Amino acid sequence: MSTTLLDPKVLGFAKELDGILQHLRENGANVYSATCDRKFRNDSWGDAPAMEMTVGYLVVVPADRQLTQLYIPRRTRLT
Repeated sequence: MSTTLLDPKVLGFAKELDGILQHLRENGANVYSATCDRKFRNDSWGDAPAMEMTVGYLVVVPADRQLTQLYIPRRTRLT
């Protein structure tokens, strides 16, 4: 199953997120984001293929603070 940006649910989420991010910036925040493609697997899945997804990371800091790096963990677990 693949979701594209033309999907109305995705567009609605994107508009809502954009509004939140704009509000944060207007109120003195810096917003940083990163994405990472991941494959998730579990031994109990047998021969089933790994579940692929893109994980998003969002960091919000006060406007007087700037980040030069964003730590993205090498391993990610679904819980």
